[in-house]
Amino acid sequence: MNILLKNPNTGRTKNNKQEITATSGQTVFTLDFIPAGNSLLAFVQGILNGEGTDYTLSGKAVTFVEGIRSNRKVLFFYAYND
Repeated sequence: MNILLKNPNTGRTKNNKQEITATSGQTVFTLDFIPAGNSLLAFVQGILNGEGTDYTLSGKAVTFVEGIRSNRKVLFFYAYND
């Protein structure tokens, strides 16, 4: 899946795709970069999760409301400013 995300404020935005395999009950995941604006998309085992409902974002930290089961794939797509 290719997703093009662009920050309308700067125009200088890069895209990142990051996959993390959860440990048992893991709730906090650290991204490589701080997502720009509302660009973060978070998928758990292919299911899109909602910010404010399923997780919160603070800087590079994504905190899920419920722990993710062991060995589940968590995939993040987001734009970040360079």
